[in-house]
Amino acid sequence: MLLEKKYYIIPLTFLINIVLLLYDFFLFKTWLYFGFLIHNLLAFLVGFLLLYFSSKLLKKDSANKNFLYIGIFVGFTIAVIHFTKIILYSLS
Repeated sequence: MLLEKKYYIIPLTFLINIVLLLYDFFLFKTWLYFGFLIHNLLAFLVGFLLLYFSSKLLKKDSANKNFLYIGIFVGFTIAVIHFTKIILYSLS
């Protein structure tokens, strides 16, 4: 099964992100506020999941450490940026 091999989790997360971003691209044509909110929530979720799975795989030593460090950095950056955008947009 695909999910039994743990090194498929991060590329699977990227694939899910691409599908959700394509879906989100078409949401911007309907309601701008809801599209913006859904985009930032999905991006925050993907960043958090990338951070979580990269750190989980790093603890188990099941993949290349440099790849996992990059995944942790990118996931943290995505999560912080989109969480900040949600907070700033809701305050304005």
